[in-house]
Amino acid sequence: MKKELNVPVILPEHEKVVVWVLHKINRDKFPEGELTVKYYMDCETPSKRKMHDTEYVTMWDIYNSYTREQKDSINRAIITGMYRLTTDIKEGEVVTDGNCVGFAFKFDYNWKKRSFKLATSKSANLNWCDDGSIDKFQRVIQS
Repeated sequence: MKKELNVPVILPEHEKVVVWVLHKINRDKFPEGELTVKYYMDCETPSKRKMHDTEYVTMWDIYNSYTREQKDSINRAIITGMYRLTTDIKEGEVVTDGNCVGFAFKFDYNWKKRSFKLATSKSANLNWCDDGSIDKFQRVIQS
């Protein structure tokens, strides 16, 4: 079983909320994962202690416009500190950033990194470049 199967998958439009919350946690503005989800995001009304923060209220409104299933994926991304977008490149695909082309392997979905290894062969035994940014590469469409 591949490790990445446990990485929460979110829609691209959810990334803004996830990254905003993780930045707040990283800067000690919010408590770690589960507490943030419980007391600041997945609650019936915005936190009274944060009502003066218009950015928080906006993010809370956006978060609460999503379905329960979407919120659960967002919550898992916040708690684990990692996520995979539905549009991300996948392991073993031929990918390019416009300069480099290769096979994508060994993904790191940590929200601060979101990187992978680019290999010259499908067996991934020859690394060609350093880590590539998942967000800068796209799948090469083969016909």
